[in-house]
Amino acid sequence: FDVSGAGDTVLAVIASCLTNKIEEKKILDLANKAAGKVIAKIGTSTISIEELIGDNLNLQKNKILDIKSLCQQIKKDKNKGLKIGFTNGCFDILHYGHIHCIEKSKQNCDKLIVALNSNKSVKLLKGKNRPINDELYRAMVLASLQSCDYVTIFNEKTPLKTIMKIKPDLITKGGDYKNKKIVGESEIKKWGGKVIKLKFVEGLSSSKLISKLEK
Repeated sequence: FDVSGAGDTVLAVIASCLTNKIEEKKILDLANKAAGKVIAKIGTSTISIEELIGDNLNLQKNKILDIKSLCQQIKKDKNKGLKIGFTNGCFDILHYGHIHCIEKSKQNCDKLIVALNSNKSVKLLKGKNRPINDELYRAMVLASLQSCDYVTIFNEKTPLKTIMKIKPDLITKGGDYKNKKIVGESEIKKWGGKVIKLKFVEGLSSSKLISKLEK
């Protein structure tokens, strides 16, 4: 084993985890795993995110479902009497505002579906230079969150078709929707569901972060 750079690796992982609001109990495990992989290499080495989360990739992939598989799974969950929640977004650069909304959404249901705008959908909404991150990477990041039970990707501008197929018990949405109607709001009431508008974390958005990086 070559322990060169192990300490730097541990500090880098801890700093990255704290920045991204990773649970404290997971931070030391990830830092220890990163150090273990680095010292197994010769000389001062780095570790990729793929290496670090490799053991968890299969679990994450199992959370990412196409609409047909998701509907089959949700049918099973509903038969067990579980409350199904639904939220959606582009999640191009995941930040605390996103995580806050996802965690709050999960607190109001048993199983939470996060519907993700595809690359095509993001371009339609945000322009030709978006997304920054590919839909698969965005889906994998979302699937790594404990508060997210399922991720599904949709191509349309809005998730209405997805909502109509799933028929969730709850739709949650963060942001300023005081004078705006949330997609699916009228439809969900027809089958007895409801909408919860979550408090928006001021000053945080992927678009604002990208704009800062471009300056």
